[in-house]
Amino acid sequence: MNNLNVQVNVKAEDVNAQDLKQLEPFNHLNHLQMLHESSDGWITFALKINEQYTQYHYKYNDLKSQVKDSIENFHINTHANIYISQNTFYKPQRRIENIRQLRALYVDIDCYKTKYSKDAVLYFFQNDFSDKLPRPNLILDTGRGLNVIWLIEPVPYKALPLWTVIEKYFCAQIKEFGSDACATDPTRILRIAESRNMKSNTMVKILDYFDHKYSLREIQEEYLPELKAKAKKSSNTPHKIISLYNQYSLYHARIMDIVKLCELRKYKIKKYHMRELILFLYRYWLCCFTNDGYKSKHNQ
Repeated sequence: MNNLNVQVNVKAEDVNAQDLKQLEPFNHLNHLQMLHESSDGWITFALKINEQYTQYHYKYNDLKSQVKDSIENFHINTHANIYISQNTFYKPQRRIENIRQLRALYVDIDCYKTKYSKDAVLYFFQNDFSDKLPRPNLILDTGRGLNVIWLIEPVPYKALPLWTVIEKYFCAQIKEFGSDACATDPTRILRIAESRNMKSNTMVKILDYFDHKYSLREIQEEYLPELKAKAKKSSNTPHKIISLYNQYSLYHARIMDIVKLCELRKYKIKKYHMRELILFLYRYWLCCFTNDGYKSKHNQ
């Protein structure tokens, strides 16, 4: 692929013209509906206005009106970036241990950091990636890059280790095109259609969509079949993917153990050194799980 001419002269509106014609009525409400229509968990809604970040949590029906009002208001006040979480939470707090349902996989592609244009990346997705990745359900032009999203049948937090391995795999396949390895955590918020990227001063647009939902197991069996070997006893050295699955299972279990201990004590840790130890271990395992030191620090 390195030998391909990266200046692919293909415009987004010229690719899959029949599918893209269906996008004419596609707006922020359609986007929200595809992600969260059947959800009963809390969804994060975030605003960044003049470098000031705030976030709120809503159930799906309440969020629809909130997003609609925000989109309309901030088309006038164009200093706002609007984001929503791709997965949901069982209480209004955006943390890994509060994950209620995993509803999507995603890759944030920073095209501006690579030699590839957005049109070139879109072309490769629609023509060259079928043997490495399933067809995305949504591809959004976010201004300086692309958000690529795969919708999945909702699964509970116990599937998080498998979700994480698949998420890391997807990101690795697109590394050459600028995929952001730091944007693979399950609490990630991404821009919503018809909102505005203030850095590029452009509107977020849907370039392509595919009306389908994958199952997490379906993706694993098709693209990571080696994980099946986990159920078989073998004296051989584990494959790298299986090793990653085991690691993330361990990291997640340790995080949940610490949270459970705190819950049993009603978060009343009297001894100072025990409190510091718990915070250290929580941050350490969260950092291992997310590969994000900043997020682990500010998630305490």
